[in-house]
Amino acid sequence: MSPRSAEALALLSRAGSLPRWGRGRPLSKRTSALLALVAAGLTSVEIAALRGTGFTLVEGRTVITLKRRAAVWSATLPPMLAAPLMAWLTESRLWGEEAHLFSDTRGPLTPAAIRKSLSRQLSRHLSPRRRRCLAHREGKRPGPPAAVVNPRELLALWEGRGGCRPLSLRAIAARLGVSPPTAHRRLQALRAVGQVDDEARARRLARWGGSTRNRSGPEPRPIDDTALQAAWSSHPTVSGIARRLRVSRTRIRARLQHLNLLRPERTE
Repeated sequence: MSPRSAEALALLSRAGSLPRWGRGRPLSKRTSALLALVAAGLTSVEIAALRGTGFTLVEGRTVITLKRRAAVWSATLPPMLAAPLMAWLTESRLWGEEAHLFSDTRGPLTPAAIRKSLSRQLSRHLSPRRRRCLAHREGKRPGPPAAVVNPRELLALWEGRGGCRPLSLRAIAARLGVSPPTAHRRLQALRAVGQVDDEARARRLARWGGSTRNRSGPEPRPIDDTALQAAWSSHPTVSGIARRLRVSRTRIRARLQHLNLLRPERTE
């Protein structure tokens, strides 16, 4: 049973045991019938297509028949769900009629109108705490569904695979369309199973100047370690190598320190 069906069933159960519900107003027969169909597992599209001819009585039990995925589907409703439907069919005189089950002055209700009416009823009668309890009973986390993150894309952005600059968690979260805490949790889960190569990230980060901050303008020129070592052997000054390789002195200094060619305390 989905959380929405569980909420509708809980609302029907409590409304049936109390004479009046929420703000001193009882549930109408139409609202009770709508909630009964939702509790039975029907979608808003299927509810909008229902007609009076879709309900029959077989040996005193209410049977609902509808088309689901190009096939005829029927089910016997339990008494708790059949009672509000029978009350609404009797009051609106829809037994055996071709008219739609739910309509207003402008015509049959659309699936969007049914969803809006259902959300309004559930938000009015079920408190946020009650919704969390129902979601917990169903074994699902309360709130919106968990964000789906592609682990390969997350690792590529974190480690800087494919010649790209390694990004920060905030930049990765913006790229993947999730929150930074979500990106951090997914990365921690991958690190726990040994799929994160932090050393590779550090090496690639050093080649990009030791910063994950995205700057405006074109991407920085990659540093060739072979050319850097050759230039350092012939002319060991940071400024001269920076002019020769057309790279900033900050990046040259960071790369030399990573290659253990320049000590951090050494100056020009």
